[in-house]
Amino acid sequence: MSEREPPRDDSQRLRGALRRALLEVEVDGQRGWVTITVGPGPAQVRAISEDGDEGGPLVEAALEALGFGDPSGALLGPQASQPPGLRRESLLPQGDARVDAPLSTAGVAFEDLVTAIVRVGLDEALEAPSVEAARERLLSACAAPAPLGLARFLGRLRAGLAERDPVTVTRLLDEASRFASAARQRAPSPTDLKRIQIMLGPGRDGVSSVSDCVLVELSREWVAGVERHSVERRLLVDSRSGELLVECRLQKGTASLGPCPRVLRVGLAEIESGPAPRRIHILQYEVGHALDASSFDSIAQHAERDLSALRARYQRDIKQYPGLAEPHALFAPARVDRDLGLQLCDASGDALPLRRRGDEGRSAALERACAEVSPEWVVGTLHERPEGLALDPCGVALRHDGAVRYLRLR
Repeated sequence: MSEREPPRDDSQRLRGALRRALLEVEVDGQRGWVTITVGPGPAQVRAISEDGDEGGPLVEAALEALGFGDPSGALLGPQASQPPGLRRESLLPQGDARVDAPLSTAGVAFEDLVTAIVRVGLDEALEAPSVEAARERLLSACAAPAPLGLARFLGRLRAGLAERDPVTVTRLLDEASRFASAARQRAPSPTDLKRIQIMLGPGRDGVSSVSDCVLVELSREWVAGVERHSVERRLLVDSRSGELLVECRLQKGTASLGPCPRVLRVGLAEIESGPAPRRIHILQYEVGHALDASSFDSIAQHAERDLSALRARYQRDIKQYPGLAEPHALFAPARVDRDLGLQLCDASGDALPLRRRGDEGRSAALERACAEVSPEWVVGTLHERPEGLALDPCGVALRHDGAVRYLRLR
C-alpha cells in the first residue's frame, strides 16, 4: 500500500480544481447538506451547513471527504490541529479581519444566498423560503434603501430565477461569489474594489466629474430592482464621444418628466467607474434643442459597425463583471436581413438577431418600423442566447425621404 500524500499537497491539488462543492453527508443517522467553498487566497477553506453552522459532525465529515480533514482518520474538531498550509476561516480569518465589518457581513450574506440557491436548485429557488430568507439577510446587511447596484443585482436574479435562465443565474451567482471573495481581502485588487463600489455605492474616489457636455436621452424604462419595476433607467449617449451612459434612480411610482428623446446640455455631472454603460448622475442641466441632423450625424459617426468587435467587447465585460455588466450597443448595420425575421448585418455579412418574446414587444415594434426602410442605427441591450448574442432594441434612427428621425421603442 502506498503512503498517503501529505495533507498540504492534497489540499493544494484540490484547490487547483475546486471552487465550490455541495455535499449531502450522513453521520450517525443525521443527514444534511454542507457547502464547501475554496477561496482564491492561500489555504482558505470555508464550510457551512444548511442550518448556517460552520462546525459540527456534518461539516467535519464533508471536509474530510474532500481531503481537508485530519489524514489520520479523525475528524478535524475545534481543538484539532490543522494540516500545514491549510487554514479554515469563517469568511474572515481570526486576527486578520478587515476594519470594514459591514462589508464582511455583506460578503457572508452573499455566500449564504449562493448556498441557498445551489442547494434547492434552479427550478425551485424562486419561491424557496431559504432563498427568500437569504435575500432578506443580504438586504439587512447593507444600507437602506438598497444601493442601486445591489437592487439591480437582486432584480436581475429574481427575473433569472423566474425565467429559469441558467446562463443569467450562473453569472449572477459567480458575481456574488466574487464579491464575497473581495470582501474578505485586506487589500482588494483594483477590479475587486470597483466590484464592491458598483454593488454598494462608489464613494468619492469612485466617481469623476464632467462638465459642459451634450447628452441625448434615447430611452427611458422601468427595470427590476428589489421590487419589480422599481428602478427608472435612462439611456443616454454623449453626442461628442459616442459613449453610452445610464442614469438610474430608485423611484416609488414617479417617472421622469419631459419628452424622450431629448437633448440635454449638462453643466455638471458625476460618472461612476465600472463596466459600460457607466452610471451617470446629472446634477445641472438644461434641455436643449430637439434632435437635428447634426446630432444624428455625430451619433452615427461613433456607432459600432463590426459585430466581431462588438462580441469581443461583450465577452470582456461579462468576464470581468459577470453579474454587474449589462452591455448595451449602438449599432449601425450595413444592411438588414428580413428572411428569418429582422437581423442587423455588418459589412462582412455577420448578423445580429433581435431578442424576441412573442409577437409583441420592442423587437416586433422595430420590425414594423423597418418594414419599408432600413435603420441608420439601432440601440439596445445585448443578451446571450444558446445560439449567440441578440439585441433587445429600445430605439432606432430611420432615414426617410432624406430626413432622419428617432423612434423610441416600447
